[in-house]
Amino acid sequence: MMMIEHHSQALEMTDLAPDRYQRDGVERIADRIAAAQDPEISAMESWLEENVFAPARENSAHQNFCGLEGEGGHHSEGEDVPLCDLEVDHDDMQGMVSEEDMRRLTDAEGDEFDHLFVELMTAHHEGAVAMAVDVLSDGHDQTVMRMANDLISEQNTEIARMEAVLADED
Repeated sequence: MMMIEHHSQALEMTDLAPDRYQRDGVERIADRIAAAQDPEISAMESWLEENVFAPARENSAHQNFCGLEGEGGHHSEGEDVPLCDLEVDHDDMQGMVSEEDMRRLTDAEGDEFDHLFVELMTAHHEGAVAMAVDVLSDGHDQTVMRMANDLISEQNTEIARMEAVLADED
């Protein structure tokens, strides 16, 4: 779920590019990021539905998992049932852009936007890579591991492209 939130913020950033960029390369990168991360979000949501939420709905012992309605569970009658928090604290995720930096990016235009976009998106991608590496060292599900490997490759490629866009100006 964390990576869904992480990707969603990247999409917020790419949505700003069409009205603010100066270099065509920045627009192309924003378009590529959006084109890649939208389907990745859908794939992650599908995996969660298939492997987490649907099984919890089908098993009466887990009916209260993540706020799912129903009887059952491993709790005594009258006991408060802990529900998982689906809201993710961005401050805990590597590479997340602060509200202040998002405001700066929103207010920037032209060359200032290009530089800030590349700086923030590079840090954002580096955070995603670090999170994916953690998944590879701790994960067990082959689908999730494949997603993490793909993400590492894609994000590192995008980082190199962003560095090249700014290097072209020199």
